Amino acid sequence: QRNELNAATADASIHDAVAQAMALLNSGKARVAEKIAGEWVVHQWLKKAVLLYFRLHDNQVMDGAESRFFDKVPLKYADYSAEQFAAEGVRVVPPATVRTGS
Repeated sequence: QRNELNAATADASIHDAVAQAMALLNSGKARVAEKIAGEWVVHQWLKKAVLLYFRLHDNQVMDGAESRFFDKVPLKYADYSAEQFAAEGVRVVPPATVRTGS
């Protein structure tokens, strides 16, 4: 069934579930893999959500400060204001590339 999914064929519940998983990853509330009791554990549902994201989105041209991109995943900080950077305590230095979900 996964091979048949794309932006046009997936129903709203699949789009919503993938969007919610990506939001968890983007906020740092969840990780695809994490070290638990000294062992790396892969959360398969999040891994599958990331892979489904690629099936549900088409490549598009995105403008960056120093280049243009052709990708399925938008840049995380593309629309950030100075206040948002300060509130999150992040510093992004060129030529950093940070995609949504990271």
